[in-house]
Amino acid sequence: MFKKFLNFLGILLIWGFFSVDGKADASSVIKIENAWIRESSGPNAALFMTMTNLSDQTQALIGAHFEVCASAELHTHKEEKGGFRMRPVELIEIPPQGRQELKSGGYHVMLLNLRAPLKEGDQIPVVLYFKGKKPFRMSVLVRGMGQESPCPCSE
Repeated sequence: MFKKFLNFLGILLIWGFFSVDGKADASSVIKIENAWIRESSGPNAALFMTMTNLSDQTQALIGAHFEVCASAELHTHKEEKGGFRMRPVELIEIPPQGRQELKSGGYHVMLLNLRAPLKEGDQIPVVLYFKGKKPFRMSVLVRGMGQESPCPCSE
């Protein structure tokens, strides 16, 4: 009887180390730094940050969710007809043991159709989706229009 109990206890311990859906926490392999959203009184805003891949495999940001807007898209700027235009992308890869910076003029996350203006000092809850990982939740500070320097985010 005691042996059956130990076997059962062992199964519970092993089960506790693995998630039911088989997905790992993104925070175990991806570090987010200097996340911030630009203040906006218009219909859209942008999220910028630096993502560091702590693993030996390529990781990919595949989406984001914000309660403050109708939808969010991953974007980049591409040169077209002598100028640069914003274009949606399906994913943003982070190389193994590497970094990917989301910044003005490059990759970024667009917040589309804001439900209300975003004001400097607001804290915005964000859910980031990485391929094959559990959702990554954090809160991001809204910075003023002239403030391009990064700020800390909280997870």
